[in-house]
Parts: sequence; C-alpha cells; structure tokens
Amino acid sequence: LPAEKVPKHKTQGVVLMPATVQEAIPETNKDWVTIEDDFLLFWPSMLSHAASRTHHCPNSLIQDGIFKVFMVRGNVSRFTMAMILLGLETGTHVSYEQCEFIDACAYRLDPITPGLSVLDGEVIESGPVQAKILPATLTVFCHKPST
Repeated sequence: LPAEKVPKHKTQGVVLMPATVQEAIPETNKDWVTIEDDFLLFWPSMLSHAASRTHHCPNSLIQDGIFKVFMVRGNVSRFTMAMILLGLETGTHVSYEQCEFIDACAYRLDPITPGLSVLDGEVIESGPVQAKILPATLTVFCHKPST
C-alpha cells in the first residue's frame, strides 16, 4: 500500500488490510499495488540500520511512520549482488540502479514458489507475510541516568 495513500502517522488513518495472511486482499481496495517478479531481496523496514554496520535504508527515519521496502529483483549478476551486499556497510548500495526503495504503510509478501524466508534474523516457513503501520501504539519509558 503506497504511503501517500494514508494520512501521516499523527492522524487517524485506517489501512484496509485482512486480519490474517489466509484472507485475500479485498478487490474493492484499489490502493494496493501488486508487484509480481523474482526477487533476490525483499526487505521492508522502519529503521535506517539493521545493525551498527548495516545501513540498508540510510534515508529512513523511525518517526516517519512508513516502511521503506528495499527490493532487488532477480535479474542481477552475482558480482553486482555481491557489491550491493558489501555496500550495505556504508549505505553506498543505494547508488545501484538494481536497488529499489518503495515507501509503504502496509505490505504483504506472498511467495508463488517456496524459498528461503528470514524474518528479523530467524528462518521462517516459506509463506505469506504481512505487516502494517500501527501509528502511536507504543509508548517507551526509560530511566534517565544521573550525571
């Protein structure tokens, strides 16, 4: 679902999304965009860094209320893919034309054929995965250290 279709995170926007991955996306929902292709990489994230040395979405802000979906389609040479992966350390991978970034407030990945799926660093059973932004649903409190 393109991010521009939903009000900013401080407003009360509703993302029309099925409750489970077993349910179909309603055909009446014209805001969804379907991309069917072979992907080497599909990495939605709300953060700029997955680790201290992994800058996969350098322009992402945690407070912007959107997913940055980082995709690399299957028509990439091994050398180019290696250079993209090496570029994650510094964020230079964004300069490769094979790297696509889409802003979204919800997504569903529905593999046509089984493959390796990893979610938050854990291997999961190959199958549909979906997520949506839940604006202002978490309040974080922390102790301020004494100086």
